[in-house]
Amino acid sequence: GYQATLERGYSVVRAKGQVITAAAEAEAAKSLEIEFRDGRVKASTGKPPEQGTLF
Repeated sequence: GYQATLERGYSVVRAKGQVITAAAEAEAAKSLEIEFRDGRVKASTGKPPEQGTLF
């Protein structure tokens, strides 16, 4: 299966449970799930929130 591919350092990116294969699909999604060899993480698309200034 694809687990051997994950072991080699690749990851699988999904949006709404479907595998993403193009950058345009990722940009259109609001949130993503990235699967690595040791687990999954959630990610979001778009601009990061404004952090303001320290001064």
